[in-house]
Amino acid sequence: MARTLVGMVAPSLADDQQFLQFTAKAMRSSVSPGAAQAWLLMIADIDVREALPQIRVPALIVHRSGDRAVDVGASRYAAGRIPAAEVGDRRWRELLGRHDTLARAQLERYRGREVKMTGDGLLATFDGPARAVTCAGAIGRELRALGLEVRAAVHTGEVELRDGDIGGIAVHIASRVMGLARPNEVLVSSTVKDLVAGAEIRFEDRSVQSLRGVPGQWQLFAAFT
Repeated sequence: MARTLVGMVAPSLADDQQFLQFTAKAMRSSVSPGAAQAWLLMIADIDVREALPQIRVPALIVHRSGDRAVDVGASRYAAGRIPAAEVGDRRWRELLGRHDTLARAQLERYRGREVKMTGDGLLATFDGPARAVTCAGAIGRELRALGLEVRAAVHTGEVELRDGDIGGIAVHIASRVMGLARPNEVLVSSTVKDLVAGAEIRFEDRSVQSLRGVPGQWQLFAAFT
């Protein structure tokens, strides 16, 4: 039974004896045969097909190639009945392509310098913090029209040039600040807020935070342009 299950859901481990023994023990310890049968029958009775056309949010359906447990036809069926949904990689590649194009257009507009694209992210430098904040807000507005949520962070400091890349404590701080940003928010350090005084940027206090790996406490603000 364990070999059959592993062969379906994790075929690369189907001949791993240690993993098979672990799985068999876990199956015996977790549920009785009667309860397992009842659970499987319950799952078999679940039918959500009528609910698919009612989904009104962006949906991405991901299906692993070579899946032995669920036929890919089931995912294609669901994608065909959810408004604006598509299957997996193709849709994601299209979104990333549009993400990169829109982001680069705003970088050019605000004279930012692209350092690198990080999959579904972007690292850039600017000649002033106000331009960086304004550009981040513009990118967020453009991408929300695609149904994408964007988190952005801006910090000001010296950086080290490393063969086209950048590094240093300022980059580390910006990364930690971004990790605290809410969906569709541009989060900035107090350093940025102080430097853009007089610019048409509104700020909301996001309290004092500890940044992992960075000494001290940091006052953060959400920026609105």
